[in-house]
Amino acid sequence: MLGRILLTMIVLGVAWLLPREAKCESSPSMGEIKWAIYGNGKTALVASGERVLAASDFEIRKITSGQYSKRITLTAPFFFALSETGRDLGEKEGGFGLTGGRTDEKLFSWEWFNVDKPGHAVKIQENGEVNFTTHKTSFGLEIDRLEFPVDISLRTYNKADWLPINPRWRVTILKGSWVRWPAVPTVHTK
Repeated sequence: MLGRILLTMIVLGVAWLLPREAKCESSPSMGEIKWAIYGNGKTALVASGERVLAASDFEIRKITSGQYSKRITLTAPFFFALSETGRDLGEKEGGFGLTGGRTDEKLFSWEWFNVDKPGHAVKIQENGEVNFTTHKTSFGLEIDRLEFPVDISLRTYNKADWLPINPRWRVTILKGSWVRWPAVPTVHTK
């Protein structure tokens, strides 16, 4: 009996000395994004960066009753956004828009991606492609994850002097970036 008590005390003592599992208080990663921002088309690098995304990095804005913009701030005041309608993203008719811009300037940006096969979309102007997954929510079909197998350039123009061949800024999301987008119904919208 004394042997059992002694063995139990030794086991408890050793267990007490072992490192305890740390509690993770941060939320799981919502993505890893790398970017480069160019002025005057693509001649002058004005900002670049990278970061692991958290849920607090996203801002969802209602554009119309059936359209939302999901925005991520890059190097302030620059941002990158996904525009969603909740509609089917099937081949031949489906697609979505990505935009870049600045919060301190009135700019126009709209890069459309056509779905060419399940989980894959191609940029219709200039080169580019993305991989994606979707999920069904009460809003509709939403993009859940977006991956960048190549650099994607998002052209931005001054609204006053829009010229398709001469963007004011290029917000470039770099190859290897990925984003897990929050669902419209789960996030406070502005």
